[in-house]
Amino acid sequence: MSSDRLETLMNQAEKLIQARRYEEAIVIIQQAIPVNPNDMQLLEQYANTLVKAGQLEQSIVIFQQILKISSNNFINLKSYGEVLAKSGKIEDAAKILKEALHVLPKDTDTLKSYVGTLKILDKTEAVIKAFNNFLEVDSGNIDIMLEYANFLEARGDTKQAYILFERVLKIQPENHYILNYYGNILIRSGRYDKAFSFFELAIESDPNNFEIAINYLRAVIKNGQKYRISPFFRRALNKHPNHPVLLNVYAATLLDLGQLGKAFDGSSGSVVEIV
Repeated sequence: MSSDRLETLMNQAEKLIQARRYEEAIVIIQQAIPVNPNDMQLLEQYANTLVKAGQLEQSIVIFQQILKISSNNFINLKSYGEVLAKSGKIEDAAKILKEALHVLPKDTDTLKSYVGTLKILDKTEAVIKAFNNFLEVDSGNIDIMLEYANFLEARGDTKQAYILFERVLKIQPENHYILNYYGNILIRSGRYDKAFSFFELAIESDPNNFEIAINYLRAVIKNGQKYRISPFFRRALNKHPNHPVLLNVYAATLLDLGQLGKAFDGSSGSVVEIV
């Protein structure tokens, strides 16, 4: 079989893969492999197609063959580790994904996959070490800092979780998503006053975000601090006059609280007090 014929078969297989006709593509690839059993591109195509076809055990065999040829290929290590995890070989998956991180320490997706295996194995200290090692080489990675903070908060280590949230906010002090998220974390731990300040910053940063305003109001009402509602909305409306989301949430909240002395003035588009 000539190299031209090999290329033709690989192109045929690729078209079948794009059409999601994986079983047919596998047959074509198997016809091409004997001409060059160590062709990395061909083997990678074969392994990845087997995964897409759900033939995980066979794909593992091919990935092992690939890694014998090139043991430090990051993409193949990552793919192999993820396939091992999908097939329930968690210990092996953790080992391979750790190797992949040694090759490319800053890859966020690989770290998440690795941490996922460690969580299944209930290796808490290893999870912490993995996060710390990653942040040593990529200290400004907000995505991983938040992931780490969530992990710490879930296991009750709120002090370290708060430190991470504070680090994130130093990098992005007006990120409404982070402000809102941190506010919810603080509410769960009973730190209402600090949570309120973060919700207020979040809504000022993104007045269109209905969820933030609702989270704030629920926290205020739950904590019995209804006196905060009017000042909060006045400050927000001073910064964003006649903002429809703020106005609607404010009016709905007043109605829920039975404060009939206040009403929504539709003509002026503002909340007014009726004296």
